[in-house]
Amino acid sequence: MTDFGKYGYSIMNKELEKSVWDKICNEFKFFPEHKAAPYPWIEPPAPFKKYQLDFSAVGTQWDRLMNSLFVQMGSSELYALDWQHDSFVFSPRDYWKLVKEYHDDVRDSNVYFPHFYPDGDYYFFVDPQWKYGLFGHPWLKQIAVFGDELIDHVDRHAEMLGVSQISTTKRT
Repeated sequence: MTDFGKYGYSIMNKELEKSVWDKICNEFKFFPEHKAAPYPWIEPPAPFKKYQLDFSAVGTQWDRLMNSLFVQMGSSELYALDWQHDSFVFSPRDYWKLVKEYHDDVRDSNVYFPHFYPDGDYYFFVDPQWKYGLFGHPWLKQIAVFGDELIDHVDRHAEMLGVSQISTTKRT
């Protein structure tokens, strides 16, 4: 387990990580694919919206704004997942204090905390109670957002985030 005080997050234990990824893959039908043509890559719980990302919006400002939305919602803890890499538990309030990368001598591997903008891998940020979340697709340059409150925040900041809505699913 990572030293939360030193790095600002904990690397998920294998049991929790497996249960989170199982839910995303089985219930949300996450389907990773290395292609840029649109396809149904994830189906979060309703309500959800998918947005197209403007590539020019990538960077520190985008991460800062997206993190601030989670802080405004009062999120004290989120799961941060990076496809085929480590998964984390962190507080959005401490996002800018996080050590984003370091070498883990115990595991003899590099640790990279994901960005909110999917700039090379699938990055997911989910509330531990599954009330809301953000899923990012690196090749389609899309995000899928679920949960009314997070959708409202993204919609209000759409221009600043450089996103445009491409689909929506309402609560049934």
